[in-house]
Amino acid sequence: MDKRKVKKALIEFGKTHEGSDFFKEFLKTKEGRALQSYIINDLYRSSVKFGYLNPKGKTDQQIEEEFFQLLALQARQGNYPYTFSVDYKDDLLNQARINRRRMHYTIACLLYATWVEHWVNDIISIYGSRNGLEDEDIIQIIRDTKFQAKVTWLWTLLDLKPISVKHRRSLEELITWRNGFVHYKWKQKSGEDLIADIKQLAEILERFENTITYLNRYYHKHILKGVKKKVI
Repeated sequence: MDKRKVKKALIEFGKTHEGSDFFKEFLKTKEGRALQSYIINDLYRSSVKFGYLNPKGKTDQQIEEEFFQLLALQARQGNYPYTFSVDYKDDLLNQARINRRRMHYTIACLLYATWVEHWVNDIISIYGSRNGLEDEDIIQIIRDTKFQAKVTWLWTLLDLKPISVKHRRSLEELITWRNGFVHYKWKQKSGEDLIADIKQLAEILERFENTITYLNRYYHKHILKGVKKKVI
């Protein structure tokens, strides 16, 4: 990928936002150069996720060329549709796995479940936007809809491909355990029962790695439409 093309695209992007002079100067700094790849790849994925770029039947090179043409066109029109949000999913998953290996199972469960919530809410946000919903309405839907409803009837309403029954049950099982920890009731149990609970949660978290693999493939196929994750 021609790095000059990348920098030019980013400068054009900056012209459509307040502080464009600052953005242009920022790209000359060490920090700005380091962030160029992150910014352009985030814009690339967003263009596919939100339906501005359709990769169907195109080679990687054709998709890349169309992407940079799209950036240039929208910059000239002053109608650039993208904004940024922080994606915490990788950090959450990494910390969940660290805690599972250390046998801190309740903390790991909390982090795995938070990763799941972020994954589900991300897709609801994307498809809500594709269906013409305002940001405020999407946020309200995410806030007011219970988890089981999100991955069943709301999923259908947004015309998303259903999550397999096996993995949906795995998600619901994890969320149930998370809720039991977050809304702790201080129920008294015998030592044997406590040990059995720990073993059961450890097994659930070990099995959940298969569901993570499934969900990552689902996201790549149905949200990113099979395109590679980076252009640079």
